[in-house]
Amino acid sequence: MGNTISVCMIAKNEEENIKNSLECARKFADEIIVVDTGSEDATPEIARSMGAKVYFFPWRDDFSAARNESLKYATCDWILWLDADDVIDDVNIERIKELKKILPSEKNEAYLFLIESKIADGGEDPWYWYQLRMFPNHKDIKFEGRIHEQVVFSLLRLGIKEKVANIKIVHTGYTDKGKIVEKIQRNLRLLEEEEKNDNSFWAKRYLAFTYAKLGRIDDAIKKVDEALEIVPKNSPIWVYDLHMIAYDIKRLKGNWDEVMRHLEEAEKIRPDEGAINIAKAEVFFAKKEYEKSFEELDKARKKGFGVNLIAVAPDSLKKKYYLGMARVLYHLKRYKDSLEHFKKVFELSPNFFSWQKDAVDEFVDCAMKLGEYELAYKILKSIEDKLSPYQLSNLAFVSEVLQKLDEAREYYKKAYEGTEDENPSVIFNYAQFEFMYGDKRNALELFTKYLGTVEPSDESKISIASALTCVANILLKAGEIKSSVEILSTACEALGVRVYANSISDLAIAWIKISELFKNNFMKNVAVENAIETLKFAPDEEKEVKEKVIKMLDEKTERLFASLNQ
Repeated sequence: MGNTISVCMIAKNEEENIKNSLECARKFADEIIVVDTGSEDATPEIARSMGAKVYFFPWRDDFSAARNESLKYATCDWILWLDADDVIDDVNIERIKELKKILPSEKNEAYLFLIESKIADGGEDPWYWYQLRMFPNHKDIKFEGRIHEQVVFSLLRLGIKEKVANIKIVHTGYTDKGKIVEKIQRNLRLLEEEEKNDNSFWAKRYLAFTYAKLGRIDDAIKKVDEALEIVPKNSPIWVYDLHMIAYDIKRLKGNWDEVMRHLEEAEKIRPDEGAINIAKAEVFFAKKEYEKSFEELDKARKKGFGVNLIAVAPDSLKKKYYLGMARVLYHLKRYKDSLEHFKKVFELSPNFFSWQKDAVDEFVDCAMKLGEYELAYKILKSIEDKLSPYQLSNLAFVSEVLQKLDEAREYYKKAYEGTEDENPSVIFNYAQFEFMYGDKRNALELFTKYLGTVEPSDESKISIASALTCVANILLKAGEIKSSVEILSTACEALGVRVYANSISDLAIAWIKISELFKNNFMKNVAVENAIETLKFAPDEEKEVKEKVIKMLDEKTERLFASLNQ
């Protein structure tokens, strides 16, 4: 017969997908076998219309049983199995035809194809992995495992070698989030049943994976540890696979030493794998060992981000590398280099780091340190709908610096209204904006709310003093000198300023002292303005002290001295 191929498929209620899949298969297959496991739609009829031989097999919660049923009817030399939601483009169909011409007559090889899958909850990039899809038609080659079925164990027993073919199949079965949830629940039931009947590392491996998907992390850890205890040590690919799954699950618990142990074991098996170095870099970053994190990321860059037997999204690995490097460089205070890597992440995908709050905050701080307000505005604006209230407040501030004041007001207000925990920083930023550009009455209410919310600390000391200074400014301009004195007393206490006030002019001196403690020029001016406003209330009998204060103000700024005499 020569090098002929039987395409074997199992299907149930796949009328929306099966025509496309079989349209691809009929371009290279010598025979198409479809085993229907209980469709209630037109799946069997569509399969027949596409030239498939259709058989029926009652579903019994066992994927291997159904797939082996399809193998039973295959008459060609080689078997290529497909799912009903697989598609193959014309380029790869031609590659399959070329492979047919050179298949070994000894039938001592099986072929791994590249699988591309867009996973609904796996990010925006397609995932890739190699999967054994084509093998000789041999009576002793059978699928094993109730779910996540494999022929690899049969091949090992027969001594058939696995070989990578330059052929890609696109699997579309993971794009519907609702169906993914259904599949996970179904998989859990089948895997738990499988483990009862066959205490294999394979069942435990997939149970660990499924438990993790369902958020049952302790159960997942238990199963992956059990799987590692019984996996055959002469199966390095599966040992590697289990260590990488253990890393992925255990990192959620933050036990970094244990996580690193699994990565080091995986690296012994696959020292060429850049994904491992990216994972190790994440561990060192979590432990604040930034130099070591940098070294691992650099190793990953040199190795590249290829595809192997383990599912991976190469484009996501690139983004992880650039984002990881950006964050590490930020913490190493190499801000220019950090910003260049943040820009690269943005070029690859504006949305990629939007889910990492700390990364967004580090980018904004880095951009502001370098005066890159336009860049900060552009990137924050592009992910506006994903920003937290605090990050919206940063977008408002950047808009303010760029004199986009209407936008700034909108973002400050949106951030304020969106904060559920009454974030003091969000309230303060909005209050200060209103004080500078807007409604002083609203600013007073916001500053009052801020002062009632913020916890006094060394970190918040200057912000508290700034709020008090602005509140006093509003009160002084409203003629409320008595209330302003109470505020001044609190500001002095917050900043550790000692004042002996025997006169109104002494209060003005206190404001001058406070101005000297602000690094921000705007707040320096507000404090000096408070001194000026306070002096307006000084009686004539304080003429001598008042003149002393005027001289102090004259030394600070000629402009402010001139405004006093208006």
